[in-house]
Amino acid sequence: MARQARQLSNTGVYHVMFWGNERKNVFQDDEYKQRFSALN
Repeated sequence: MARQARQLSNTGVYHVMFWGNERKNVFQDDEYKQRFSALN
């Protein structure tokens, strides 16, 4: 059974979480995380 489509936010604000394989961190350190966040 497919999951329901996500609803669009009225505010346009979303919370995004990233997990790597085996729930390992995607970013090596906070600097990489900040660089990625600055792109959005």
